[in-house]
Amino acid sequence: MSPLRLGKRLRRANAHPHQRRLSLEKLETRQVLATFVVTTNQDTVDADDGVVSLREAIAMANSQAGEDRIEFDLGSDAATTIRLDFGELTLTDAATIIGPGPALLTIDAQQQSRIFDIASTEGDYQFERLMLVNGAPSVPPFSWPPIPRSEVGGGAIRSITTGNLALENCVFQHNVATEGGAVMAFGNVRLYSSTITGNTGESGTGGVYTQGSIAVNSTIISDNASMALWEYSSAGGIRARGDVTVIDSTISNNQGDFASGISADGNIRLERSSVTDNLFDAVAGRGRIEVEFSHIIGNAGAALGAAEVFVTTSMISDNGSAFYAADEFGTREKSLSSRARSCETVQESTAAVSR
Repeated sequence: MSPLRLGKRLRRANAHPHQRRLSLEKLETRQVLATFVVTTNQDTVDADDGVVSLREAIAMANSQAGEDRIEFDLGSDAATTIRLDFGELTLTDAATIIGPGPALLTIDAQQQSRIFDIASTEGDYQFERLMLVNGAPSVPPFSWPPIPRSEVGGGAIRSITTGNLALENCVFQHNVATEGGAVMAFGNVRLYSSTITGNTGESGTGGVYTQGSIAVNSTIISDNASMALWEYSSAGGIRARGDVTVIDSTISNNQGDFASGISADGNIRLERSSVTDNLFDAVAGRGRIEVEFSHIIGNAGAALGAAEVFVTTSMISDNGSAFYAADEFGTREKSLSSRARSCETVQESTAAVSR
């Protein structure tokens, strides 16, 4: 091929209208999580002592914009306790706090204060592998006007963020508050592989209370108590203003004067779970209750109460009564007028009760 013809071909190729030109594009901004490591079990604030306390780590995380991570390296594999001597620990920025395991690290408020207070109204927070005990918000005596429940709620954790609160592999024990003996939250709550036991709500829910929805998975909620008298908006175990989903979990031996186990304004779904031996109604909601592959046994009050109840392949027996709907009590036979009779076992069938 002659040089003249080759040159014409190259010029035609370079002039191709669909040929892309190289350019520089601005990359997405990525923020790396800052990690702060706790190295002492003492509740101290001393910049010159050569160690980092949990209180100091939280203060550093609060001062660092964006989501942060707090871990523990306490120099030993033995179980240890952090005793709070200077009041609750306040979080003001999104954070994840990961302990070595609930059998290895206990945070004890000594019944002198709440443990964690999430004071930010936005952001997601996560707690993992911790045991939180003896939290009790300080309540001034004889206060007037009365202090709102939101101010004195959440014995172990109070969260006013509208973001998500995730609790994984944690134990909450012997915490006390006016509302939400263990946890009080404004946003959605996720409980996974945790234990909520022996907590008390002095005039509200004993275990976990949220104004959002709650998802419970592989968790034990037992022996919690609501001391409220005939209070619909409370429960012994868990109470949500939104929906409740319980999967592979146990709700047992909780005490409440309305719903001892679960109470919700939204819908409730139980799957492969047990609700047993609670001291009043087991599960109560204003929406729809769905029960599948579950046991609801030995509760002192009604097994299920809601606008609609659907039960599939489950056992419901030895309760104070079976179902109730709205303002009247009744089973599928529509013959019950009180809570005096237990319900038959439900196998391979669906029960529906509606207004």
